[in-house]
Amino acid sequence: MSIVMFVRHGQGTLDGGQYDRLSDLGKLQAERLGHAWSSDAVGIDYVYTGTQRRHRETAEIVVDCYRRAGLSFPAMREDMRFNEIDSLDILDSLVPLLMEQDARFRDLVEKTKNAMKKGTPDKIELFDRGIGILMDAWVRNIVPRYRGLTWDDFRARVLSPGEDLARHGKDARIAVFTSGNPIGVYVKEALKLNDAETLAIVHDLFNANVTTMEIHGGVITLASLNDVAHLPHDQRTKK
Repeated sequence: MSIVMFVRHGQGTLDGGQYDRLSDLGKLQAERLGHAWSSDAVGIDYVYTGTQRRHRETAEIVVDCYRRAGLSFPAMREDMRFNEIDSLDILDSLVPLLMEQDARFRDLVEKTKNAMKKGTPDKIELFDRGIGILMDAWVRNIVPRYRGLTWDDFRARVLSPGEDLARHGKDARIAVFTSGNPIGVYVKEALKLNDAETLAIVHDLFNANVTTMEIHGGVITLASLNDVAHLPHDQRTKK
């Protein structure tokens, strides 16, 4: 059995199209986690990260906290199977098709574009609404002409490292630095959730949260979900 601590990356940079870089708050969130773990001398035997920048940056900040505390930390292994969905690919290919199919979504997209251009206070709220509709359409596969990566394919990719994680030996402690949707996929598998329930879980995951699983063979058990005890309330974000 392996104990796997899935860490969602710190907050990305929300403006300027640089979400794959941690914001200043995202860096602070990662440092809070690293300080909490290193202060308690939490032993980590293996470390994986996705290949996206925000995953590596979060892990590197945690590593630095261990080093400053005089503690060792395993070398990071990058694995693209822990990457978040390629939202740009989905946006580029699915958004135009969904706009043709759904007039209300088309109106929301135009309203969001105007809000982003003018920098109005509701721009993030409108963007989030649009992403929510888009994710629901993608997961439910309700746009027949879409030919990109499917939700089922994404889930299979994210779960494929599970056997590798389980092989690390009895009670091996593994840290995986990843994103919200991959964490949601493992929670779905552990709790046998439907897709709507899974999306609701993903929506509520905090940045720099720790979600802990036990993986034994092909069985995934949830030990803790969305733990942010290391973060003060004013540093808890979901975007």
